[in-house]
Amino acid sequence: MPYLEIIIVDDQVQIAPVGAKGELCTPGYSVMKGCWEDPVKFAQSIRDGENIYPLEIEEFLCRTPKVSEVQACRVWIVLNSGQSMTEDNVKNFCRGQIARYKVRRYEKFVHAVPMTVTAKSQKFVMREIMATGLCLSRSITA
Repeated sequence: MPYLEIIIVDDQVQIAPVGAKGELCTPGYSVMKGCWEDPVKFAQSIRDGENIYPLEIEEFLCRTPKVSEVQACRVWIVLNSGQSMTEDNVKNFCRGQIARYKVRRYEKFVHAVPMTVTAKSQKFVMREIMATGLCLSRSITA
């Protein structure tokens, strides 16, 4: 691996001679907190930190025929006429199709998304609404 340094140290934390047993020590980007051969402790040590792109989530959720529009700041979903959906329906639709960390924890079902005169979603308005605690809707029928 580029930019990777490794040393082997003995019980006294001194560099071990060639061929001797010891502890592998390495600093840098390849190191992560975890427990070797202990999958439970290892899984507990991994932190979420992946990039999540709203457009990817929006495009994915629009693949269900019930949805006509999605805005993913906190996922705002506008359903097609005559359709109904719950948060569980959204999560079930996503399960196994996109990465777990991309599945939003909360959805807001709305009849319309705030738009500019040029038909762009007003995410700043959506953020203000969310900040005031008005996003309490859990399901809707269009």
